[in-house]
Amino acid sequence: MSRSEYLSALAALVGEVELASRLRERARNRALEDRKRANEEREQAARRDRVENACLVAQCRFLLSGTTRNRLQLNEALALLIEELNPGSP
Repeated sequence: MSRSEYLSALAALVGEVELASRLRERARNRALEDRKRANEEREQAARRDRVENACLVAQCRFLLSGTTRNRLQLNEALALLIEELNPGSP
């Protein structure tokens, strides 16, 4: 093998190593993004569940006893639900 052939083969090998490295990095980044998105979706679902449960508890308390305190709790729970449903809220 001549020197130029050797250098050409070495350059091709370096190019393949760089390409493989970029592909691994891209796959790693994609996996991180997927995990982050899944975590955000789980957190959002948990937040929705908490709000829904709080509204149900407040509603049940009000239905069982329509006191001023329970009416206030129901109003607070509904305000929280409206805030969660507002598309402009974080």
